[in-house]
Amino acid sequence: MNSVRPMNKEDKLLPLSAEIVRLVLAKKPMHRKFLLRAISDLNETERAEVERYIAFQLQDGLTAERIASGYVTIDEDTFI
Repeated sequence: MNSVRPMNKEDKLLPLSAEIVRLVLAKKPMHRKFLLRAISDLNETERAEVERYIAFQLQDGLTAERIASGYVTIDEDTFI
């Protein structure tokens, strides 16, 4: 069980996006403020587009864990 705090309702995360963020924050809790700010900057259309893309990736055979790991990999490759 991870100790990552749940998202606030005002963050307006759609279900698939919320799952990816939850998984990323389980590995990188220091990213909470950045991720939630980035998401809050998206308008409803952009949030829906992100949700559709995550659904596409899942239908294409990726898992939510793999998508979250991809974020972590990009972060580590960029900043380490």
